[in-house]
Amino acid sequence: MNRGPYPQAGYIVGFVPFKNGKPIGELEIFADGFTGVDTVRTVEDAKYRPMGLSQDKNGSLYISESKQGKIWKINFKGDKTKFGRENR
Repeated sequence: MNRGPYPQAGYIVGFVPFKNGKPIGELEIFADGFTGVDTVRTVEDAKYRPMGLSQDKNGSLYISESKQGKIWKINFKGDKTKFGRENR
């Protein structure tokens, strides 16, 4: 949905937990700040525009974007046994 001509806050990569094909929790913002500005009035205002996600067999997450052709690779380097909402 195109929300123009109204200003937008930007683009995020979010996580929603699912179980049996249905959402079971709230949206958690995983990555933000792609726009490089506080308010996006047109698509051209954003520095980056995330468009695709992929995960490799080792669990790394790839985020692609459509404005500059970048791909970011995100690796988890912490202790996986201590990761989770209950450990925050």
